[in-house]
Amino acid sequence: MPPDAEPVFLPPQESLCGRWTMAWVSWLLQRFWLRVTEIDLPEADEQRLAELLRGPSIVCPNHPSLHEPVVIYRVLHRLRRPARYLTALDTMQVLAPLFRKVCQGCGVYSIRRGVADRQAFAATKQSLRDGRTVVIFPEGETYGLNDRLLNFQDGVVQMGFWGLQERLEAGHEAHLPIIPVYVKYLYHRPMGWAIDSSLQRLEARLQLTPPAGAPRYDRLRAVGFGFLRGVEQEFGIQPAGEVSLDEHIDHLFRFILRQVSEGLQLNVPDDLTLQQKLRRLFAALQDGRLKSPGPNGEDEPAESLEGARAQYHRELSLVQTFQAVRDGYVAEHPSAERYLDVLSRLEREVLGKWLVPGRRRALVRVGEPVDLGDHWQAYRADRKATVAAVTDELHRQMQRLVDDLAHLAPLVAEPHPEPAPRLGG
Repeated sequence: MPPDAEPVFLPPQESLCGRWTMAWVSWLLQRFWLRVTEIDLPEADEQRLAELLRGPSIVCPNHPSLHEPVVIYRVLHRLRRPARYLTALDTMQVLAPLFRKVCQGCGVYSIRRGVADRQAFAATKQSLRDGRTVVIFPEGETYGLNDRLLNFQDGVVQMGFWGLQERLEAGHEAHLPIIPVYVKYLYHRPMGWAIDSSLQRLEARLQLTPPAGAPRYDRLRAVGFGFLRGVEQEFGIQPAGEVSLDEHIDHLFRFILRQVSEGLQLNVPDDLTLQQKLRRLFAALQDGRLKSPGPNGEDEPAESLEGARAQYHRELSLVQTFQAVRDGYVAEHPSAERYLDVLSRLEREVLGKWLVPGRRRALVRVGEPVDLGDHWQAYRADRKATVAAVTDELHRQMQRLVDDLAHLAPLVAEPHPEPAPRLGG
């Protein structure tokens, strides 16, 4: 987008046709893309959620993958509660035009991440003022690990307070719950075969030969190191001495963020979180900030700029993909779900594709809501501190749900070697 262009905004364009079309499309996506055969929402959680959705509300699900929006839509469709869904503009722009229209027809609208998107803010305030439910993913992006959370963006709570203020000015009561909803996936059957197949594909591509009988976790770490060393060689990075996997990742992140910010001629403060840095850089790329002069002061050709833009986008996407990956995620609870969380990220980067290897259940749990009405007076006294405190409380409520379900997935047993045949047997 040229720097002087008007910000792009894709508004909700709800219609009965759009809702029913999405009802069918989401069912197909659930069954054949997500491979989710069942959405497990306990009756008590369903009743509580239905009661909370009777008035204006914000539903805040976790967002490790692109699958949660489909699951949440199916849940709200079951409850017959239409909602509006705040979605990143860059995500909507890559959708097929017809599917994008279907999404807008069921209440999806866009927001530009990393900038003050006044049109998205206004649409959210309007929805809440009108008593609608708005679905906002507080982590703001996908990261691949179902048993982890990223930091929550305080913009969710801030938009909620803006909506509450509009309702109060219209004469309504001080009541607007933000509802944490956690989605967790469990495979129906043992998935050791899928783990082994994925490891073999990655080892073959990275030209790794594991020792005979090597444990799966050792092979996974070797694949992770092999991939990162390849990326470091591509970028010309030389980590000092023998460092851990986490130190490799952190060093790579610092290098990429510094290189992209210098290429965009953008100052990114060091005290920002990794997510905030990513948002600023992605927003700058989307706004077309890349305009480097050639060796004689003339502008670079458009083809060169597009190539640089594509390269920067790839590098930032790499950081985004692995921002939540840390050594020990699988080791602390070696379930098939955690193995395949990590392997799916690696396969996308190394092999360029990943398909869900087996049928799953989606467990949906509703946490304790945070009613912004209870914090209104504190917000009026100190807006910044109150928004931060409510955001932290929302994160704690979601973390309780994660902790409650963290060990439901069974551990993966190491494969037993085949017994040697007996002589004469």
